Amino acid sequence: MSEGQPNPYRLEDGKGVKEQVRVIMGIAEAAGKLDRFLDAMKKARHELRNSPSAWGDPEYTVMSVRAVVYHGIARPLSFRFAVFEQHHAVVILDVRMIADFD
Repeated sequence: MSEGQPNPYRLEDGKGVKEQVRVIMGIAEAAGKLDRFLDAMKKARHELRNSPSAWGDPEYTVMSVRAVVYHGIARPLSFRFAVFEQHHAVVILDVRMIADFD
């Protein structure tokens, strides 16, 4: 895990992300793997606050808003997020399951 920066990025959830997280959390809970889900979320949020560009792989740049869209993985979850360096902010665009909670 990367070292924390003295000034972490502001982290926001995009439209629909809270619902995506609730659905996945329900799946994890039903599988008896809530702890695994919570660990993955904690790891991802730490990376997104402290070193999003180093954690994720770039997908594309949105020049009109000066953001780079990345994807990152905290198994069994995948995150797509935009990094706005000029605002020192990250917006989570979506969260998906990429593997079962086994």
